[in-house]
Amino acid sequence: MPRGHVRKRGHRWAAVVYLGKTEAGRDRYKWTTFDTRREAQDHVIQVLAKGGALAPARQTFSEYLTRWLETASLRVRPTTKRVYDTVVRIHLRPDLGSVPLAKLTSGTVEAWLRAMCDKTYIPPHRKNAKPVPRPLSAATVHQSFRVLRTALRQAVTLGMLTRSPLAGVKAPRLSYRPMRVWDEEQVRVFLATARRLSRNYAVYLTAILTGMRQGELLALRWRDVDLDAGRLSVQHTLRRSRGVVRFAETKTARSRRTISLPRILVRELEHLRGLQAEFRKLIGPRYTDHDLVLSQGNGLPLHANNLSQRELPTLAKTAGVPRIRFHDLRHVYATLALRFGTPVKVVAENLGHANISTTMNVYAHVLAPMLQEASETLATRLLGGHLQGISKKVGRAPSASLEGLEILARPEGFEPPTRCLEGSRSIP
Repeated sequence: MPRGHVRKRGHRWAAVVYLGKTEAGRDRYKWTTFDTRREAQDHVIQVLAKGGALAPARQTFSEYLTRWLETASLRVRPTTKRVYDTVVRIHLRPDLGSVPLAKLTSGTVEAWLRAMCDKTYIPPHRKNAKPVPRPLSAATVHQSFRVLRTALRQAVTLGMLTRSPLAGVKAPRLSYRPMRVWDEEQVRVFLATARRLSRNYAVYLTAILTGMRQGELLALRWRDVDLDAGRLSVQHTLRRSRGVVRFAETKTARSRRTISLPRILVRELEHLRGLQAEFRKLIGPRYTDHDLVLSQGNGLPLHANNLSQRELPTLAKTAGVPRIRFHDLRHVYATLALRFGTPVKVVAENLGHANISTTMNVYAHVLAPMLQEASETLATRLLGGHLQGISKKVGRAPSASLEGLEILARPEGFEPPTRCLEGSRSIP
């Protein structure tokens, strides 16, 4: 039966847990040192609550990460697994890998975070250019912290740690850059340029008019499009990993949705389907039919990086509009739809957000002036006529100010507003 206690050890405190006897009949203890007595006590309590399960004394964090990555591939998407691999290889294993898992403390993690903030890297540069070190971005530090937190939570779940060393450690601050979107005129100029110069014009038009994610656009198949009814169904997303292309499940269950299509997009897709039929006849057996709506000339899926990193920046520069990411086309749709009066619920449904609160949080900057306009409209419609009538009686010009306006509440409702004049009495 495990039992334990805490003991002063120099300037620190040790949590001593009795784990029974060895095969030779000797008592077996596990010592773990902490900075404070409270941490040591918590450690003992949590070890005893878990029946004394602990990580092997000599297991390093690097060894644990190897095991964790092997099991993580069974639970997360390939893209997430690649993020885990990159963070572990570049930031976690070199900096923390040699520390025993059982010795990983909050102080160790905080020291690692400070080192991450001071770390620099050499960005890609031209062959003859002098490399200039740059500090890691706040997003990189925050992402590394999140991967570390996920790995340590799993260690606690498996009973290898009694508490996460990140308990009490604040996540690094993540600075959000302002959302960059185009206005109506910039959208028109960009689409005119894309129609003239790019064979992928339908990709950009569909992205801006539907708000679909890039993977959803590239996975869209004709079987999921009903041009007669003017709607499409989002069922899959396209993922490309190490040269292998596959149709995967959408990001969330709510991402599987039906989107209504405007007439201009229906006509463009009808034209595109005719072009694909001509290409299929022209190149014959070299055409690979995946039933894709938006594809290469030979029927194969489009390369996401070619669109987002090559063609889109080039088209934006030619059109003279600000450079934005491909994902920002989704923000362009949502921002303009909200500005044009589309209900938030409809925008959230088209975007495939799990909750309408997500839409309201992401696009709060767009909703703020709309809320102000709505309150002004309400005040004008409710009180505008009464204010004008009163102004005529008292010989004053109509005013939008409600100063001095008295609204009387009765059980059956509100009295029409009356302006209290000096020397007059309120209506009883």
